[in-house]
Amino acid sequence: MLDEGDAVQRFASALRTLFERAGSPTVTQLNLSPEARALVATFKDASVSDWKRGKSVPADARTLEALIRVLQAKAAQRQVGYRPEPIAAWERRRKDARQQKRKGRPAAPTTAGRLHDSPGRPIAELDDPFVYDVHEAIEADVSPTGGALPLLPYYIFRDHDQELGAVIDRAAAGHNSAVFMVADSSTGKTRACWEAIGRHVTLTETWRLWNPISSGPPQALLEGLPHVAPRTVMWLDGAQQYFLTPGSDLGERVAAALRELLRSPNRGPFLVLGTMWQSQWDTLTRTPHSGEMDLHPQARAFLSNKYISVPPSFAGEAWDNAVRAADLDARLALAVRHAEDARVTQFLAGAPQLIARYRTAPPHARAIIHAAVDARRYGHGPGLPEELLRAAAVGYLSDHDWDHLKADWFTAALDYCAAPCKGARGPLSASRPKPGSVAEARKVHRLADYLEQQIQHERKGTLAPTPLWEALAKYADDPQDLTRLSRFAFDAGLYKYAAKLGSRGALAGSAEAAYLLLRVVRRLGDDQFTDASEWVIDMVESENPRVVADLVYVMHNSAAPATLDQWTCRAAGTVRLDNYDDAADLIYALHRTGCLQAARILISRITALGSPKEPEHLAAMVRCLADNEAPQEALSVLSHGALFVSIEDLGEVASLVRHVRDLARYELREHRERVANAAIVLAYRAAFLGQTDDPGKLATLIHALSDCGLADAAVALARRAAQTVNLSGANYSADLAKALYDIEQSSTAADILNRLLTIHRENPDIPSIIWSSHVARAIDISTANDLLLFAAQYAADIDNPSWFFGDVIGALKRAGLQIESEKAAERAVTRVISTAAGDVGGLLRTLQESGPPEQLERLTDALPDICQRLDVGDAEHVAALIEHSPSNVESEVASILTMRAHSRTDLTKPLAARRLIRAVYDSPARSVAEQLANRTIGEVDLDSPAHVESLVKGLLKMGYERQAVTLLERAMDSGADHELFLYWIEVAAHAERRSAFDTFGREPNSVPGSPWRWERPS
Repeated sequence: MLDEGDAVQRFASALRTLFERAGSPTVTQLNLSPEARALVATFKDASVSDWKRGKSVPADARTLEALIRVLQAKAAQRQVGYRPEPIAAWERRRKDARQQKRKGRPAAPTTAGRLHDSPGRPIAELDDPFVYDVHEAIEADVSPTGGALPLLPYYIFRDHDQELGAVIDRAAAGHNSAVFMVADSSTGKTRACWEAIGRHVTLTETWRLWNPISSGPPQALLEGLPHVAPRTVMWLDGAQQYFLTPGSDLGERVAAALRELLRSPNRGPFLVLGTMWQSQWDTLTRTPHSGEMDLHPQARAFLSNKYISVPPSFAGEAWDNAVRAADLDARLALAVRHAEDARVTQFLAGAPQLIARYRTAPPHARAIIHAAVDARRYGHGPGLPEELLRAAAVGYLSDHDWDHLKADWFTAALDYCAAPCKGARGPLSASRPKPGSVAEARKVHRLADYLEQQIQHERKGTLAPTPLWEALAKYADDPQDLTRLSRFAFDAGLYKYAAKLGSRGALAGSAEAAYLLLRVVRRLGDDQFTDASEWVIDMVESENPRVVADLVYVMHNSAAPATLDQWTCRAAGTVRLDNYDDAADLIYALHRTGCLQAARILISRITALGSPKEPEHLAAMVRCLADNEAPQEALSVLSHGALFVSIEDLGEVASLVRHVRDLARYELREHRERVANAAIVLAYRAAFLGQTDDPGKLATLIHALSDCGLADAAVALARRAAQTVNLSGANYSADLAKALYDIEQSSTAADILNRLLTIHRENPDIPSIIWSSHVARAIDISTANDLLLFAAQYAADIDNPSWFFGDVIGALKRAGLQIESEKAAERAVTRVISTAAGDVGGLLRTLQESGPPEQLERLTDALPDICQRLDVGDAEHVAALIEHSPSNVESEVASILTMRAHSRTDLTKPLAARRLIRAVYDSPARSVAEQLANRTIGEVDLDSPAHVESLVKGLLKMGYERQAVTLLERAMDSGADHELFLYWIEVAAHAERRSAFDTFGREPNSVPGSPWRWERPS
C-alpha cells in the first residue's frame, strides 16, 4: 500500500519522464500537433504543469488518455524501438493518485450498515469491460506507435454520448434516473455506457455498479433491489432479458419495481443504465391495438421517455474525428478504410468477418449455427448446452452431408465456429460465467449477438426440423426457457412439443408452463385432461395471481372439487398482492368457479393491507371488493384511500374520480352518501394540493370533476392552475382552455389561448395548430382563425407540404375562410408540382372534397409527370395516389406507379401492403397486384398477428389463396399467435384433416400430428 502522497508523486514522475522522451514539447506544441487534432484534444498550460509537479491529478480519464497518446506518438518518432506503456497502466496510476488526493476529505454520505452488504462493485475497481459485455475488438497487426494496442480502440464521441452524459450528470447530482441506449447489435451501445460511467469523476469516486444476473436476470434484480445502496448504477445490458419474459409476469414485476424505486423520495440516487435492440424496444413500448391484450403496461410506462438512439454509422464530425484518430489506432484505421457505409463499430466488433465466416461455413458448422439461432428464436436463453447443439444439428444436414462427415465432425464444427474473427468473438463460442453468476456444470456456447440478429432476421418464418424440437424437449432445463419454448410451440401448433416442454417446465416450478400444458392436453380428451390437472395440482404452486386465475379457469371442470378447493385456498393465502388488477381477476375467477372459501381468504388479505397509495391501485382494490360481495370492506378502503392516496398524477386522480362516481351509480349505489363523501375529500385534496403544471392532466381532471358534480372543486383547481400551468405542450394546453371555458372560466381560457398563439408561432406544428384552432373555435373565433391563417402560412414554407396543406385547406373551408382556403390550395398544388413530394393522394382527396375545381384540374394534369418523379418507397402514399386519381388519368397513373413500385416500395408493414395491393387490384393495372402479393409474403413484418391476419383476409378476398396460405405458414413458423394456427387450419387444411390438426397439432413439416398421449413425467 502506498503511503500518503506516494501515488501522486509516482504519477507525476512517470508523466515527467514521458515528456522528456517526447522531447519536452510545450503545451502549445502539443495542441498544434496532428495527434491532438485527431483526438479533438486541447490542453491547458496550468493543468499540465500542475500534473507534472504533483499538485493535482487529471479528473477526466479521457483527457489523460489523449495527453498520453500524443506524447507517446512523439516519443515513437524520436526513439527507434520505443514501446509505449499501455493506457490501462496510466489509468491505474491516475486512479491511485486520485485516491491518495481524496484522503482527508469528508467521506461521501452512505447508508449506514448497508454498503458492505449491498450488491455491486465500486466503479473505481472495474477494469475488465468484457465482463460487462463490451464487444472485444478486431486485432490489428501493428500499433502506429510500435507498441501494444490498448484493450479497446480509441473512443470517438458522438451526439448520443452527450445525451447520455446529461442523464448521468443528473444522477450524479442526486436525482434518480434511467436511460436505455437503443439500436441494433454492435452499434456501440454498451461501449457508450462503459465510457460514460468510467469517465465521470463523481461516479468513479463514490458510485457502485451492479449487474444483476446470478439467479436469472429478472429474478436476480427483484431479489437484489431491496438491498441496493444509494449511488448504484444498475447495469442492464441486454435489458430485454429483464422485461421480456413471455408467459411470466417477471418482466412486468421488474418494471413495476423499478418505477417504484425511481419515484421513491427516500431512496437513491440510483441510475438504471441499459441497452436494448430496437426491435425489442418496439415490442415493449408499442401501444396495443384496439382489442389486443396489453402484455407490457408496466414496462411501457417505465421505459417511456428513457430512450437514446445510437446511430448505426458515423457521420459528420464523428466521422472526421474517426479519420483523424485512425493515425493513432490501427484498428480504427482498418475500420475507416473498410467499414461499409461508415459502420465503424460493427467493423470493430468483427461483423464483416462474422458474416463471411457464416456464409462460407462448411455444412456441419452451418448446421450448428442454424440450430443455435433457431433455439434462441424460440425462447432458449443465450447459454446453449453442447449436447443440445449436437443432437439438433443432425436435422440441419442433408443425407449426403451426413454420410460424408468424419467421426469428429461436431468438435471440428465447434472449433470452426469458436475461432475468433480478427480477434473478436467467433460465431459460436464457449460462454464464460459473469461475476455473481452460478457457473453451469455442463459446457454451454453462446452466439455472437450481431450474427444472431442477422440470421434471426433471415430465418424468421422458417420452422426448425424435428431433431431441434426433440433436443429442446430433452436438454432445456431453465424454467423460464421452458415456458418460452412451450409458448412458441403451442402458438405454432406443435402441440406434442408444447406438452413435453410444458411438462418439464412444470417440473421445474413454472406455473405458466403448467397452464400451457393443460391447454394442450385438454384437446386430448377428458381422461388425460383430468389426469394432467391433478398432476399439476400436486406439482405446481404459484405466487402469481394471474397465472393462478388462468389455472383455476382451465381446471375447474376437470379436477376433483375438494382437491381444487384445497389448492386454491393455499394459493389465495400465498399469492402476491402487489398488482391489484391481477388480484381482482383472481377473485373473479374464484367466484365464477365456485371456490368461495379461497375468494374469502383473498378478500381478507386484501382488506388487511389497507388502502394503496397509487390511484389506479385504489380503484382496482375497491372495485374488486365491491364486485365480490364485500361492500363494507370496499367502503372502508375507499374512505381511507381518499385521505391518503397519492395526488401527484392528476390524470390518475381523474380516472379515480370517475371510478368513484361509477361505484356510486352501480356496485355501491346503496351507500351513495359515503361514496360521495369520499369523492369530495379526494376532489378537494387534488384541487388545493395537486401539482398543476401539466395542462393535459389538468384538463382531464377539470372535466372529470365537472362531469361528476364537483364543480366547486373544478373551479378551485382552475384558479390555481391559471398561475402555475406550463403551456409548452400545445395540444394539451388547448384542451385545458376548453375545459376552463366549459366550467365558465372564460377569461382564463381566453388568456391561455393568447399565450398558446405565441407558443405556436415560436414552435410551429401544423397538426397541433389545427387542433388548437378547432378547440378555440368554441371560445374565441378570432383566435381560432388567426391560428389557421398562421398554419397556412407556415405550410407554405416546409419541404413536403402536401399532407399538411390538405389538412389546412379543409380546416380553412370549414371555418368559412373560403378565399384563404383557395389560396392555400393554389400554393399546395404549386409546391407539389414542383417537388413531387409527400402525400399527393391525400392532397387529391382534399381537393376533391374541399378544394377549388381549377386547382384539382391543375394537379390532375400534372399527375403523370409527378408519378415519374415521386418517391415510391411509401406504400401508403402510392396507394392513396392510385385510389384518388381522377378517371381521366387513372390508367396512366396506375401504369406508371405500378411499374415503378412493384420492386421498390416498402412492403414490410402489413396494413400498408394490404392497402397498396387492394388499390392496384382495383385499378387498371390489376395484373401487377399479384406480383406485389408475391413480394409481400416474403418481406412483410410478422410481429403483429392482428395485422397479419388482416392482410391474409385481404389476400383471400382478392383471390390470392396461395399467397394467403404461405403468409399464414410463415407467421405460424414465427410463433406469432395461436389464433393464426387455428385460422390456418380453417383456410388451408382439407376438411378430413382438420380434426387431426385440432386435436394433435402438426409436425414441424406441417403434416397433421400423429396421435400421441400425455403421460405423467417419471
